[in-house]
Amino acid sequence: MQAIELQCFKELIKEFFCLHFEEENLREKYTDKELEDLVKNWKATIGESVPTGKTLKEHLDWSEDKPKLPRPKNLNLYCLYCVKKGSQKIASEKWTDVFKKYKEENKKRVKEEKIRSDEEEKERIEKEEKERIEKEEKERIEKEEKERIEKEEKERIKKEEKERIEKEKKERIEKEEKERIEKEEKIQIEKERIEREKNTFTNVWYTPKKYGFLNVWREGNEGSLFIDFTNKQLTFESEKTNLIIKSKDMLKVIHTKMIGDYANNWVKVTYENENIKKEAWFQDRPQKSNSIKRTRGIDNLLRGSENLYKKTYQLFKEK
Repeated sequence: MQAIELQCFKELIKEFFCLHFEEENLREKYTDKELEDLVKNWKATIGESVPTGKTLKEHLDWSEDKPKLPRPKNLNLYCLYCVKKGSQKIASEKWTDVFKKYKEENKKRVKEEKIRSDEEEKERIEKEEKERIEKEEKERIEKEEKERIEKEEKERIKKEEKERIEKEKKERIEKEEKERIEKEEKIQIEKERIEREKNTFTNVWYTPKKYGFLNVWREGNEGSLFIDFTNKQLTFESEKTNLIIKSKDMLKVIHTKMIGDYANNWVKVTYENENIKKEAWFQDRPQKSNSIKRTRGIDNLLRGSENLYKKTYQLFKEK
């Protein structure tokens, strides 16, 4: 027995019961009294011998597990009853016509269902494809975003590393430059110190004018004299005097003696100060003393203050 025949019978018996009880949905179970009332109404409607309530109950309880169609005569009676009751679904009194129509309708329905199913399948496939594309696009975007973040992080680290290296390099160069400058300054300071020591004369006697015969014994003005070639000046400092003579103001520098101290050699510097011509006499004394009256031997007599003279004369020439 084909399943389509069972489906047609199912629809027929559903219509049969609904027309009698005037219910849209077929109830699963009926009482014996209800079935007997239906048999009476069935017989009164078609005027023929009809199946009993027991037979109706058996037909109502059919299932696909134990498929069994009623006899064609009973199926035709079902059709006749439905036609008499004014069914919109059953138009023929013959089961074969109903089955043929149902089969065609079923075929159409199956086709429509197939079309619908195909459309649903198509929609499902399109939906899945769309979801797949969206998922792939999302994954692509996430991947690109991840790669972008990783790239930016890599570039950031690279940049920071570069900046760190450049900073360290800069600090190293600055440190080296600072050390170089400090070293050069130390060398320069040491050089200046050595130069200063070389150009500094201690225990130098100073007088602003030469001594006469009456000035043989006197308290001297003893201090330190520095020849400054950088600032081009001569500086003499003592407890009594602070004297600065610029080389540009010097008029003459000579190595000579004076009448009042003929035993020693002096350096005589003639210079101008505020358009006034002045003199400064300096004597380099190897040892400190409180009196100018002192004997220093032949060396002091011949070459005394010679080195002081050379330095002073060099300053005079470099003005």
